[in-house]
Amino acid sequence: MLTHTPTLVSSGAAMSISKRAPLPPGTQIEFCVDLAEVVHDAGGDLRMTVKHDGMLDKWYWSFEGEECRVVSLPKE
Repeated sequence: MLTHTPTLVSSGAAMSISKRAPLPPGTQIEFCVDLAEVVHDAGGDLRMTVKHDGMLDKWYWSFEGEECRVVSLPKE
């Protein structure tokens, strides 16, 4: 089981704001035992498009204090 956390990139002059780097399409993620495949991810706090239970959906990386977790990265 992979427990990789996406790389954080800093922005802003004071570098006080951190944003999550985007995940590549095909990455498998988990949120509260629900598994999904990343279709499109802009990174940061923006919503990502995932395929969950065979349907496209929009997920946030973090919701109500819980964060998604990377299960596996796509094979190149």
